[in-house]
Amino acid sequence: MTGIFRDIEKGVSKVKGMPVMRYEGIPPQPYWYCANCNKKVAQVPFKIELTKSKAIASQLQEAQKFMKHCPSCDLWVCNDCFNMQTNRCINCSPITAPSAAPGTSQAPTTTKFCSNCGNPISPETKFCSRCGTPIG
Repeated sequence: MTGIFRDIEKGVSKVKGMPVMRYEGIPPQPYWYCANCNKKVAQVPFKIELTKSKAIASQLQEAQKFMKHCPSCDLWVCNDCFNMQTNRCINCSPITAPSAAPGTSQAPTTTKFCSNCGNPISPETKFCSRCGTPIG
């Protein structure tokens, strides 16, 4: 099998610069997934377009309602995995806590994320609360 049917058989469609799609159910239905944390974001709406370029443009326009595109790494991620301040994904630009008020000795901390699932974790955490991966 070739093309879209091979992707449906595998259950995943990855095209550079496009959101990650996985096919679930019978008949297979496409869903968008975050490229960082693998969270299911939304079902891909069914639209018939006359040309491939119109179909891609239509899909990207729909994806922007649910996901953000990182211009640095070309990945589409969910809103939780996107740093709105820098307009980049959290892998390219980690979210930092607000700095302490002037005159205080508290250093700014960087939010850490699980290397397996992307779940935000606190610095003292030993295991990820989502997937159980040891943090260390």
